[in-house]
Amino acid sequence: MTSPTLDDLKAAQVTLRAAVARQDGYEGNNPAKHATAVRLAREEVNRLTRVLKASGVLTRTAHE
Repeated sequence: MTSPTLDDLKAAQVTLRAAVARQDGYEGNNPAKHATAVRLAREEVNRLTRVLKASGVLTRTAHE
């Protein structure tokens, strides 16, 4: 498996934005609709961010 890249992070962020938009635009009677997709997309963005920071591709914040 190759190391994640900034392009992978950007793609994951696009996926997250799309999932959130679907959830925000849903007007049905199921409040949990699209919640799993949003949660999984957030987890992937967080995972990629952690890996990229650990490898030095992204800079850590002062708090980290």
